Amino acid sequence: MAGTGSEPTNWVWVEAIKVDREPAAFIKTAARFDGSSHLEIPRFANSYATWTQFAVSFCYKRDSNGGTATQGLVTNGNCFATASISITSGQGVISARFTTRSGTVTISEIVAADDAWHHVDLSYDGTQVHLCVDGTCHFMGNSKGPISERQCAMVIGRLEVSGTGFTGLMDELCFYGKALPRGAVKKLQDKYFPDTA
Repeated sequence: MAGTGSEPTNWVWVEAIKVDREPAAFIKTAARFDGSSHLEIPRFANSYATWTQFAVSFCYKRDSNGGTATQGLVTNGNCFATASISITSGQGVISARFTTRSGTVTISEIVAADDAWHHVDLSYDGTQVHLCVDGTCHFMGNSKGPISERQCAMVIGRLEVSGTGFTGLMDELCFYGKALPRGAVKKLQDKYFPDTA
């Protein structure tokens, strides 16, 4: 899994996470989450106060035998208030919530079949928030100002701090201090999921 360019000491593995080999051409190895493990990135705590743009990009594959509960993919925890960045996986769907000082925007139940790889980008450009799933970008809403401060670590693979853990594979996780333009999203989509037709 990729990171923010920070040293590995800024990543905290809460439980052992396996690395699996995948037969797919676009992803050779990936982190396996078993529902009880997750990753925390403490560096993100106390860092949102001046962020007026943000993006996160990753690939994931949810196991269909992991239950029906909503599972956390990427969230900035729930230390003092509801997470201001939250991307979750329901059975066959993906949802997101994003909060700045001007308010919260959400999107629910974009189709993302279990047992299949998906490429996800959540992007905030200072005025609008989009969730892109497998190359299709969905408008979440208008927003402005810095991301709401939660003073929590970024949590990967769990629904906030004590919620439902993710069961499946995740790879190519990257955070950006600026929005991803549509052209960049398409390039990432083409990189991870090349058109083989």
